[in-house]
Amino acid sequence: MKFLKYFIFVFLLLFPIISNSAVLPNFDENYIISDFDLTNSSSMNEQDIQFFLDRLGSLGEKKFIDLDGSLKKASEIIYKYSLEFGINPQYILVTLQKEQSLIESSDIKQSQLDWAMGYAVCDSCSKDDPQIQKYKGFVKQIYYASRRNRYYIDNPLEFAIKVGKPYLIDGVYVIPKNQATVNLYIYTPHLHGNRNFHYIWNSYFTKFYPDGTILQAFGEDGVWLIQNSKRRPFLTATSFFSRYNSDVIINVSKFDLEKYEIGSPIKYPNYSLLRNENGTIYLLDDDTIRQISSWEVFMKIGFSPYEIINVLNNELLEYKKGNFVNEASIYPTGAVLKNISNNKMYYVQDGIKHEIITMEIYNYSKPNYPIFEKESSELDVYKTGVKLKLPDGFLIKTDLNSRIYVISNGEKREIKSKEIFETLGYKWENIKTVSEETLSAHPLGFPIENIY
Repeated sequence: MKFLKYFIFVFLLLFPIISNSAVLPNFDENYIISDFDLTNSSSMNEQDIQFFLDRLGSLGEKKFIDLDGSLKKASEIIYKYSLEFGINPQYILVTLQKEQSLIESSDIKQSQLDWAMGYAVCDSCSKDDPQIQKYKGFVKQIYYASRRNRYYIDNPLEFAIKVGKPYLIDGVYVIPKNQATVNLYIYTPHLHGNRNFHYIWNSYFTKFYPDGTILQAFGEDGVWLIQNSKRRPFLTATSFFSRYNSDVIINVSKFDLEKYEIGSPIKYPNYSLLRNENGTIYLLDDDTIRQISSWEVFMKIGFSPYEIINVLNNELLEYKKGNFVNEASIYPTGAVLKNISNNKMYYVQDGIKHEIITMEIYNYSKPNYPIFEKESSELDVYKTGVKLKLPDGFLIKTDLNSRIYVISNGEKREIKSKEIFETLGYKWENIKTVSEETLSAHPLGFPIENIY
């Protein structure tokens, strides 16, 4: 009973009913960016900021006298004060574009630089007001705006806009879900300005993930598979847990998730038996359905009638059609076989054997499959396929060096820096240390050097 209660809890937490036709709003006035997005001061280093500025406009060419009297590039100023106050440099960059279009301007005016972050300039204020001249200038704008945002975070009770409290803005009651959204409304108390912030943020800094990544938006229900540049929702707990475990889920902002077009849902557990309206039974193998040729074959393989799921004909249209499951099919749902002569192991499915070169690959890829010992002569009848690999989304390293890889489409892709690893939301505790032999089973793919 305890297990059942736990399973129901996990089911309701992660897998509410998701409609493929549902369209989430592009702008949620109650949740604009995550708290992590606001305070992730390590999201970009100075070189990243310089590259970003050079790519989009001319601000990267500018130099300014810092508060300490030294001459610094714009990228140095942004980087310095983002670290000093624990504010994401991406937040600063987006605000520079929102307030004065400084990121994408090729012909920057002094007036744009003077009030770069819009700091201290209210709707009814004159920029000539003597009271605000101490905030004038690019460096001071970056410094004071960053410091002020840190003050909002550290002293939330001093302000009328608070997390979870309704506040009237432009005729709409906004109920901020997090401190980052509170910061944005205190700084810019208008819906239009924050819509612009959201649009620019989404355009500049929405992250892209390798195929096979499992994502869940902060504060949102539902879990999604990234595949072929689309996000595919898991509609049930069993459809997820028959393929993955919860350790691989990465929490991201809803904007990072919404950048992906919604793909076909993953509704049924792998190896489900699906019967259409005509009475035809299919075996589901990932995204492929394989027709079971006869009832005799169904019973001979050992399937149970109680496992059959009745579905509508149009539900099966989104699946690819594979080979028939017939009397010649051997292990249609897969099996792990061990050669008693040389101890080599294989994953066998449909008459094809895939060597499992290490126990690590077996433990991480097919842990629920019992191992059956077989004679060499029994294994010789199977065709030889590609070697079995670790599941997509898996994080690995070896003891020989500090390189970290993520498995995507069977390839190992190096994550090139600590900053990229953390910004993408990967967890250090999920890295598995494997042997060089396990690592070598995966061809080298393109490294993950940029995330936007």
